[in-house]
Amino acid sequence: MKKITIATIIFLLIGLNVACKSNAGTVSLSIKETSAEIVEETEETIHMNNCGGKADSSQIAKKSLSIQIEGGGKLGVDGQVVNGEIMAKYSRADGISKSLELVAPPGTNMEFVLLWTEKSWIGVVLTQDDNEQADYKVSVPLAVELVGSQDRGCPTPSASLDEDTQSNQPESQILPTTIPNNIQPSPSSSAVVHSASDPEKINTQVTQGGVSKDYSMTLKDGEILVGHADKFQNYESCVAYLIVGPGVFDFSIKSGLWDKWINVTPDLHNNLLKEQSDTLANKYSCTPVKIVKCDPKCVESEP
Repeated sequence: MKKITIATIIFLLIGLNVACKSNAGTVSLSIKETSAEIVEETEETIHMNNCGGKADSSQIAKKSLSIQIEGGGKLGVDGQVVNGEIMAKYSRADGISKSLELVAPPGTNMEFVLLWTEKSWIGVVLTQDDNEQADYKVSVPLAVELVGSQDRGCPTPSASLDEDTQSNQPESQILPTTIPNNIQPSPSSSAVVHSASDPEKINTQVTQGGVSKDYSMTLKDGEILVGHADKFQNYESCVAYLIVGPGVFDFSIKSGLWDKWINVTPDLHNNLLKEQSDTLANKYSCTPVKIVKCDPKCVESEP
């Protein structure tokens, strides 16, 4: 009888371990609907501040097929694989989209209310042994309608006053947006007075629920757009981005936001961008975060 050496046993154990690991990535998934398709209506409010503009400002509100997955991490499969399995089942709806162009005339601060009609399917993703499952919802737009719009008005600049008059006037009630704490100028012993050159956030645009929007923005020197999104241009999943003027920038975002700042010096760029990155990581538990800077070419950089 041949003797089984210790070396032979170790070799067999290593081979068994490799075989187990190679089978770990071959989890079979099944997609099952748990309810009949439903039709839902949701309202979306969009603000467009064109107070300082000299021409029409436009943007396109757009929705296409969207997939929401909850508990996908329990399946032991890469998220893109799960997404691909669901997409394959509903491939007939891929490519369907609805959009609406919104226009804010110069000197207006517009508020638009959109009514989206969507068809949705709800179900579960199951592993082969049914031990684990994740919930999903697939939605596709059927129609979009503008149901309301109004000009909320632009702030009127205060009239020039001489020194004697200014000393008797109360502080203006129209204040610029507060600068984030981590980039506040160092306070002096006297009261801090905002000048025309202070960094100021003048506009915010938000998209939610898988909505994609295309923008064309003209930025002057010292103006930036900074934000975060599920998708920015061709960068997907947890993206914090910065667009630096001057220039004309065409871009798209999905499920995210951007803030427009003026009078911003380059030394503040990283702090504002880090604030967006921290929001994704800490508020939404969205990691790892991709950092994208467009100045003017968009380049992904280290966090």
